[in-house]
Amino acid sequence: MKSIPAVFFILCCLFSTGFATVSSSDAPEEEALEQIRQAMEDIHSLAADFIEEKRLVMLKEPVRLKGRFFYVRPDRLRWEYFSPEAQGFALSKDRGIRWQKNPNQSIPFDLNAAPALQGFVDQIFSWIQGDVEKIRNRYRISVSSEDAVSVLLTPRIPAEKAVLDRILIRFSQDLRYVRTVHIHEKNGDTSRIRFTQVRINPPVDSRLFP
Repeated sequence: MKSIPAVFFILCCLFSTGFATVSSSDAPEEEALEQIRQAMEDIHSLAADFIEEKRLVMLKEPVRLKGRFFYVRPDRLRWEYFSPEAQGFALSKDRGIRWQKNPNQSIPFDLNAAPALQGFVDQIFSWIQGDVEKIRNRYRISVSSEDAVSVLLTPRIPAEKAVLDRILIRFSQDLRYVRTVHIHEKNGDTSRIRFTQVRINPPVDSRLFP
């Protein structure tokens, strides 16, 4: 599952934007982030397709990956790729499965025994559910709202600062979901995820989760 760890890192940032510390003097940023939180309050399920484009310093051509994800409140998540290779994972609370090439040949795992993945999942759930305290103080934040709302993140934590330069997140006009995430790493590599066919509160088949 070579691609998934990079996406874990990107989505940690994607779903934590509303919880970065903002000083009292940054009233516009505070207001914008509060609007994002309020817009997501009634989300019970999400589904979307995505295209991830990775531009690596060592490669002349970009790498393109396609997939989809599903979320069901409070603790179900599925993230999977279709191309260039099928792979993914799905969770129901602490119970998980992961696969490569064939979803019908999945391997079970315990989320509590996978701390990196657990951190990613906690941040996604915290963002959608509005749990501010879990993510506070991780990023410096700048908000732009010239067209749609955009959030620029720079890391505070040394371990993240060593590999990550910045992340730009663009929201939908109604602030209810993320349209794109663009991540810049210290080594010059970049990744861009574009979400399409976003469905808010759709019915989601319970068989997609363990």
